[in-house]
Amino acid sequence: MKLLNNKYLISLLLCLIVLLSVNGQEILSDGQLEVKRIIISGNRFLDKSAILETFATKESPGAVSKFLYNVFGDKFGSKAEFFSQEIFESDIERLKLSYADNGFFDANIQYSISGDKRKNSIDISITIEENRQAYIDSVEYRGFTFDNPKMQEEIFTKRVIKKGIPYQKSKVNEEANRVLGILMNYGYPFATLSFENSSATRTASSNTFLIIYAYETKEQCKFGEINLEVVPPREDITDKIVLRQLEYKEGDLISRKKIIASERNLNRLGIFESARIEIVDNKTVEKKDSLVTNVFVKPGNKHELTPELIISDEDNAFNLGLGTSYTNRNFLGDARIFSTRLRFSTQSIHTWNFERLFGKTGFKDQSILVKAEFQFQVAQPHIFMQSLNGFWTFSLGTDKKNFYIISIVRNKIGLVNQFATYTTGFFEWILERSNVNWLEDTVKSGLSEARLKQEEKPQFNSIISVTLQRDKTNDIFSPTEGFFHAISAEESGLLQRVLKNIQTSLPYTQFYKFTILGKWYKDLSRTKFNILAIKLKAGYQDKYGESKRD
Repeated sequence: MKLLNNKYLISLLLCLIVLLSVNGQEILSDGQLEVKRIIISGNRFLDKSAILETFATKESPGAVSKFLYNVFGDKFGSKAEFFSQEIFESDIERLKLSYADNGFFDANIQYSISGDKRKNSIDISITIEENRQAYIDSVEYRGFTFDNPKMQEEIFTKRVIKKGIPYQKSKVNEEANRVLGILMNYGYPFATLSFENSSATRTASSNTFLIIYAYETKEQCKFGEINLEVVPPREDITDKIVLRQLEYKEGDLISRKKIIASERNLNRLGIFESARIEIVDNKTVEKKDSLVTNVFVKPGNKHELTPELIISDEDNAFNLGLGTSYTNRNFLGDARIFSTRLRFSTQSIHTWNFERLFGKTGFKDQSILVKAEFQFQVAQPHIFMQSLNGFWTFSLGTDKKNFYIISIVRNKIGLVNQFATYTTGFFEWILERSNVNWLEDTVKSGLSEARLKQEEKPQFNSIISVTLQRDKTNDIFSPTEGFFHAISAEESGLLQRVLKNIQTSLPYTQFYKFTILGKWYKDLSRTKFNILAIKLKAGYQDKYGESKRD
């Protein structure tokens, strides 16, 4: 009887185990359970956000987000994420491959899944044991000789990979493309990487790599005849305008870098909609080592008239205005650009007293706020040298406030010089005459008439500013790596003090200002997912001379 009881007890336990296993299978059914959490531990090289970004398996959002999704769609919330064994196993394989691509060939990745039957959800736990990372033992370059010392220096001083650094597949590929680009800049435009003869060999015992880059360079070539095609043709677009923008000449070694720089110069000139340079692989009989380049340019509209409707909230008010601008590209030849603009704007027009506007006071009424401006500019490329550009701007402006009218005549001369690929300098000299006319209502408001007459005297200012900036960001509009540095100095009044003999009796402002600006960008996730951006700005400004007492 006791034996039967033991057998009955064992059978009962086996049944319970089977039932529990069946329940477990129901918990892990695909497409029925939400992924509540994905827990990752042991990872040091790859952070959690970078890992989860590559996963197709996602954590389910909170209850509020799911509710908003069910009501309004994906614009206001996120849908629930359900578990799929097949998709998750693909994620794990992708993670193992990612670690291998970064030199962790012995990485051990395990996972476990725990479920909550009542809530129909699961937690996924991933444990990573990264182990040793492989290192580069040696790097070899084959298929070309180092006859050019500059090319040799460029290849070996700016290497992406070298002996002793951790192995990363992306870095190995980056180095292959870097050297290929250098070869294309030193007369080998058709150079290619030989995948058959290139290799990355790993020694398991030492966990190191031998990297071999084998290139097929073909023969070295030079720039030959330069053909120019203007589409559609325009008589004012001369060969001189285009050829002056080219960074190469006939007889120079073929260089992709110079071709790209030449295209950039043409597109920045401002008179072309687009510009393109292509190498023609048809060697002439007379010069077998020379290649023809075709330069295609599409001129923009020579005359352009643009109407403007101005709406803004400047000065925390409703501003409404009209304007028009005119641009003449290649004005009088030599790639010169002439532009002019006329603007008239109103402020807080809904508060104007129109009875007084069309009556006795007219535009002098204190409720009327208007601004008018006329400006023209001439931009001249290539002053004395190719990298130096200049411009001249003249403007007239009137700004009607409640109790006074400001009239400004401004003349500005500027120079822009590209010192290096990433370094640009700016120089501006502004001559400005301003005048304040106080209205009758101002005197009635109780202000001192003597003070008003003193401030009504015209003022003449000479402002000189110099700016030097270095931009090494990877994108002009949305940078994720690099830095931007700028330093500027501005001064007013020194020129008048030096040239006292020709200075008029008009008063002028004396001040100086220094400004330093720095911006830094760093991709923390290696995938442009988390970007650290820092901006620092510092400066100092002060008056001197008679302006110090104002």
